[in-house]
Amino acid sequence: MFCALKTDVDHHIARFLDSAKELEAFFSDLREKEMKKPEVSLRNEISMLEKEIADKDACLEKYLEKVKQWEASFRELVEDQNSFEERQLLGTPVFLPAGDLAPLEPLTGL
Repeated sequence: MFCALKTDVDHHIARFLDSAKELEAFFSDLREKEMKKPEVSLRNEISMLEKEIADKDACLEKYLEKVKQWEASFRELVEDQNSFEERQLLGTPVFLPAGDLAPLEPLTGL
């Protein structure tokens, strides 16, 4: 009796597994048919393009911030250079930053 019950259960399990495989195949076919529709393909392409645009916008923002930092640094350097040149033209002594010993002589004959 136990043997007959075991084979009966095995038979039902096998049928259940076959039914599950058929159901899985059905849904796979349904998904493939759905993916072949132009609307779905366009939606997927649009979402990929939107993601790409968002990534590129983030990249641009990052570089824009760096450009602003560089611009501020260069503005300071230009102001320092202009100030240095003005002092040279006026003939006022121009000294190097602390740590350097010799003052710069004003340029003549420009």
